[in-house]
Amino acid sequence: MRENLFVPSDQDRGSLPLYMAILLPIVCCMAILAVDVSAFQALRERAQKESDRIALQAAQALPDTVLAEQLLRSSVSRLKDLSISKNNQGVENIIVTSSGITFGLEGKVDAFFDVFLSASGSGQTVFRVEEQASVQLVPEDNILIISDSANLRPLPAQYWGEEAQWPESKYFNFVHAPENIDLGETVSDNPAHWNDWWQHWPEYKRWATQTCYNPAFSPLKFAAVSLSDILSSYGVNRLGAIFTPGDNATRGFSTIRDLRFFAGDPQAQAAWASYFERQSYVSDEACVYFADASLSAEERYGLPPAPAFVFLGNQSCQERINYSGWGDLYYPAGRLAPCFRDQSLSLREAIYFRAARDKTHSPRGENIIAAINEAFLQLVQADQDQLNTLASARGNISAQSYRKIILLSEQIPDPQLESFSQALARLSANNIQLILIPFAHEHLPQEQIDLLDERLQALKALGLSKVAVYRADTAEELAEVVIPRVSSFKREYALRS
Repeated sequence: MRENLFVPSDQDRGSLPLYMAILLPIVCCMAILAVDVSAFQALRERAQKESDRIALQAAQALPDTVLAEQLLRSSVSRLKDLSISKNNQGVENIIVTSSGITFGLEGKVDAFFDVFLSASGSGQTVFRVEEQASVQLVPEDNILIISDSANLRPLPAQYWGEEAQWPESKYFNFVHAPENIDLGETVSDNPAHWNDWWQHWPEYKRWATQTCYNPAFSPLKFAAVSLSDILSSYGVNRLGAIFTPGDNATRGFSTIRDLRFFAGDPQAQAAWASYFERQSYVSDEACVYFADASLSAEERYGLPPAPAFVFLGNQSCQERINYSGWGDLYYPAGRLAPCFRDQSLSLREAIYFRAARDKTHSPRGENIIAAINEAFLQLVQADQDQLNTLASARGNISAQSYRKIILLSEQIPDPQLESFSQALARLSANNIQLILIPFAHEHLPQEQIDLLDERLQALKALGLSKVAVYRADTAEELAEVVIPRVSSFKREYALRS
């Protein structure tokens, strides 16, 4: 059979140049346009990659916003074809906060396609690129548990420091020494009380002051202040604080700040404890007086100058002490100005003015376990309003929040105690980290240091992944080594969408 073959006619052959004349420009345009689109896409991907990299790198300097922005700008200045983007008003799109960085990069690609548009008289066509990166600290929920045990204050008639370091106080000079005051029943073998202390007035003055500030308790309080400063400086973090044994021996703890954000908090940041020891006249308010240059000697009993944060929480509260009628009492209990006590008190001040209580830790640390259990409840319980607040403040990384309980104490619970094992199991099951900071200071009796070492060894033998221990033996080690390590413990940053 004969096959039918197509043979183009002369007319068909004449159409090919026409087809080529029509199709070739289109093909060239498409090819050049593909080059333009490819260049645009490449620059776009590079802008996103570089903005993510630079934001993550600069975020490592937070909460130092100035340094973080300097690092960001320095990195951008080394880029080719990319710069910090600007809004319609010409303002750079860059936001640096204590907990995150948001900024954009922009660039342009000059279009080769313009050679086909030159006849139209239009200007150079530009493909503009603008990409944004948003990096945020992986949010943390932290609860500090701070010891205020009687182990942290001097025994009666045993005060620390040289005589010259404890000058006379204007407050004690102004108020008459007690003579016939009903102190109630006194127990001679109770180290929390000083029988006949009014007969040893100069010694008592120094001892009472050191229930607030001394070589053991002060470093612990300043460590807690440092941690609260660092952990609360990130706007996406929440922070709570508990003291143990606290004011109530039955509960074993006192909450001075429940778990919540710092930013925009209109109320007092911490709760004031109206603590007063009837037999020794020790209270938190005594610590306020001791730190007040107008009431105490200018040298403030040889203490370091009052930190800059003291009394600066709320500028609208001009007075922290209600002077009306306070001088006619031996001890002016309840004489703090309501504005300072209820509205202006910061968490740092609540820690700074905390007096060591007259209670010791439970023999096996049951009070500390009670505080840990309270911290656990605050970390895991949340109603819908709280969940909505968390989602609003933390965005898509809210579920990644890291939860920690940090204990600063001269003792830790007995690891062999069943209630402690149960508490540790709950923390592990809920992915909550426990950080123990045992402070084995030089004023701690040797038998208590030995007990602490024994419990630390027993805890180490358990090999718990959710328990970290940072022991400190001196105030310098606590401040210069331990606190920096704990404050940066597993700090991470993530890209936020």
